[in-house]
Amino acid sequence: MTRLILAVAAMVAFAGNAFASDKALSSLETASSSLIGDIVVAVPAGAEVPAAVAQPAKARQPHPVEMTWPNCNKASVSIDSWGTIYSNGKSIGRSAADFRTNCSGDVAWVATDGDMYLNETRLGRNASRSYKISVFSPIVAWSESGGDMYNNEKRLGRNASSFEIAPYNGIIVWKDTSGDLYKESSRLGRDANSFKLSFEGTVAWSDTDDDMYKDDQRLGSDARSFLISADTGDVAWLDTDDKLYKNSNSLARDVSTFSINPNGQVLWTDKNDVSHASE
Repeated sequence: MTRLILAVAAMVAFAGNAFASDKALSSLETASSSLIGDIVVAVPAGAEVPAAVAQPAKARQPHPVEMTWPNCNKASVSIDSWGTIYSNGKSIGRSAADFRTNCSGDVAWVATDGDMYLNETRLGRNASRSYKISVFSPIVAWSESGGDMYNNEKRLGRNASSFEIAPYNGIIVWKDTSGDLYKESSRLGRDANSFKLSFEGTVAWSDTDDDMYKDDQRLGSDARSFLISADTGDVAWLDTDDKLYKNSNSLARDVSTFSINPNGQVLWTDKNDVSHASE
């Protein structure tokens, strides 16, 4: 169905909250920083690619791979020399400075005066260039230059520092400057360190004390690295003693590397180089 590999934990990714116009649709990058600065999302069901693999803490992390979405019907978008923006040949606005598209034919764009638009609808003013559009939903995650966080025209909160948006349903997860983590307008917890999203917005995250969470549920402590299944939202994570967990359930000790499949199955290699899989 869908094909994706989003980078391994400890990467900063959707650190560029801002993507170049019409580039790969990343749901996860800035702790999104891109996780999202630190996001890792496993491969969707049916994709002929390996599951995301968490490397040992000292291992060099790979660069993120650009996603390819099947059945992606992106609009053909252009900006002429006068700043008029066109979607499939139709003018949708003027003075456009930047745009991003999704697989449903929607266009998110910012005007030179800072106004934020979705197609022909103005969502608000004073937009920063840090905005993202859901891959399959007409939802834009964006922040004002003053730090207010928005879902389209709905204000979610203030002092946003990083955010990500789920590709399927447009759920927005964001962190404020004090470290509080939110899903839409609901606070999940405090002192968030990094987080990752499933395709439908389930959040795996750790705090500065290395406690591990799934949404607002605490899974355990001393988390070192973690992954989330793109489809099921199950969380695989490794603690500082190299013990491996699926959600709150212990799976193995002396783990070297691990991955999680779209169906939630966890795969790992122990320190003797023997491979294992959960049921």
